[in-house]
Amino acid sequence: MIQPPLLSIVIPTYNQADWLREALQSVLAQGTDDWEAIVINNFSTDHTESVVAELADPRIRLINFANHGIIAASRNVGIREARGEWVAFLDSDDVWHADKLTTCLPYLNTDTDIVTHGVHFWDGARILRDWLPGPERRAQLRNLLFEGSAMSPSATMVRRSLLLAVDGVSEDAELRTAEDYELQLKLVAAGARIRFLPLILSKYRIHPGQQSKSAERHMAASVLAVRKHYDLLADKTWGDALRLRKRLASLQYGAGRLYQDAADKVTARRFFVKALSQWPLLPRAWAALALSLKPCASKPKSDRIVVLINGLHAKSGGGVTYLRNILGELVKDSRLEFHLFLHVDQYPLFGEPPQGLRLHLLEFRTSFLRLLLWEQLALPILAREMFADVTFSPANYGPFFAPNPVILLRNSLAVVQREKRLSKQIYWAMLALATVVSLITARRAIAVSDYARKSLSFGLPRRVTDRIAIVPHGVAPHFSPDSSIPRQDDMLLAVCDIYVQKNLHTLINAMEMLRKRRPAVRLQIAGRIIDPDYHAELIQLIHSRHLDGAVEFLGGRTPMELRYLYQTCTLFVFPSTIETFGNPLVEAMACGAPIASSSSSAMPEVVGDAARLFDPLDMQQMATVLGDLLDDPASRQELAAKGLKRAGDYSWEKTARKTADILYRAAGRS
Repeated sequence: MIQPPLLSIVIPTYNQADWLREALQSVLAQGTDDWEAIVINNFSTDHTESVVAELADPRIRLINFANHGIIAASRNVGIREARGEWVAFLDSDDVWHADKLTTCLPYLNTDTDIVTHGVHFWDGARILRDWLPGPERRAQLRNLLFEGSAMSPSATMVRRSLLLAVDGVSEDAELRTAEDYELQLKLVAAGARIRFLPLILSKYRIHPGQQSKSAERHMAASVLAVRKHYDLLADKTWGDALRLRKRLASLQYGAGRLYQDAADKVTARRFFVKALSQWPLLPRAWAALALSLKPCASKPKSDRIVVLINGLHAKSGGGVTYLRNILGELVKDSRLEFHLFLHVDQYPLFGEPPQGLRLHLLEFRTSFLRLLLWEQLALPILAREMFADVTFSPANYGPFFAPNPVILLRNSLAVVQREKRLSKQIYWAMLALATVVSLITARRAIAVSDYARKSLSFGLPRRVTDRIAIVPHGVAPHFSPDSSIPRQDDMLLAVCDIYVQKNLHTLINAMEMLRKRRPAVRLQIAGRIIDPDYHAELIQLIHSRHLDGAVEFLGGRTPMELRYLYQTCTLFVFPSTIETFGNPLVEAMACGAPIASSSSSAMPEVVGDAARLFDPLDMQQMATVLGDLLDDPASRQELAAKGLKRAGDYSWEKTARKTADILYRAAGRS
């Protein structure tokens, strides 16, 4: 008897533990044992690892891999690790029917390279609609290119040698959300022989927010895939050119429909117009455009508060950290419905949003003035078109005329006192003015610390300042100590993006003094270069102080990489002159790192007694404090213990709960 080929099932996952359990149970229910499942876990912060452990099946392997928002990278890890002749893809929120493998395995033969079947679209409780693959003519490259996808990832099995021959799934960030379709094009272009089974053997889960996660992003990625493979076509004809225009119009129309479903009629109209400019003979686009012009008489009835999150200012540092961590917690509040606005250029910083949140990617030429005009003029119109109850801008200022604005006081303006460049002084002065106006017009305001509340209230009357609530940032659960990892000797760590208020020049000067006392001491600085001019000054300073090799810029680091740095440094140092909070302080405390910190602004408020403080402008005192702690392991151990205890006061769950209550009240609900 001939044994069926071993099938490797590749399952990427991130924070979908309960759905992953369903997916794996559907694999375990198959009527054959000739398979292995490879779960590629993007360092989930939920109980994903526990789910795999409790199933306790040796055929299921767990691989932790940070894909940095590129799901294709996880799939490629699975392809490389696969032992089988065939690879099946299964998303962690989908499930297979119990007869899938026994039905499909007979077709995995030498005459076929891809086997695919139909799916039920379901919401976890009921079947919404059915989808079948193909038809057979879609196995031809031109038809697949001009008519769209013919396969569902979780319903497809591919010969592993063919996947390796086409270099797996594209990890190009510009192709995110369309990488599966682009893989189909690559496989067919490579001569893949496809068997379309007219059977429904799996369920594809539709969950809240999924359709509008990234309508514009998906459209742009699909357009890129189509254009890429169109350019590779040999012997193109005028008919191909016409089919291309019609295909691009269909993609524009599809993006418009998703925005229309998300009640964003303004953006939907833009896409319908683009579609018709590509291919005027598209009746459905004309009909959708006409429907989008029809005014709504009233807001649809719903008990949920619609919150528009204006994330346009989250581009680096604490702003990105805040949104990355709080969004997943906010969407758990059943009272609120969240919509997130980002510019398309910000997408790589965030990737796919959490379940239950609708993402709207905006595309306009960016500059400080254009962003200001768009935010103050266009965003309020969009907010009202969407019947938003609250507009939350997690920045010092937001749109003044949007419905029930709420702002987050998180950027200190005192940095202008240390800024010598005229252009930067003008920037900070405009930011201060916008903050004042936003405070006056906001329904509510949130300050990340008492220091932020006092320093950013500008002496405004009490009727304004009484609307400011203090809600500290949290810390992610993966920031935790690990006693099995030894700490390095004489290794200082600073975590901050590179710009002037971080005061790294004083720390570098203090390093010169410190090395006279401890010649082996080194400094690692983890953070993105926000101000290239300041970074160049630091490089020059390092050379002039003969610290080459003693100071290392690590660049931006992932949360998992930061955790390791916190866990292994001898001492964490935070030299900043001005902070309204300081997320790295809490992360370092949570990882058990002993801390030496600046004594200015919000730092004492954040660390309490869990850090040794110094005057950030006194390099002699800074060097003395660092040297004393490096000489005293007992003091470092005591600070680490105090830091762990204090870190327990901070969590993103608490931050989100308090923030959700404020947003709810801002809508006029008690």
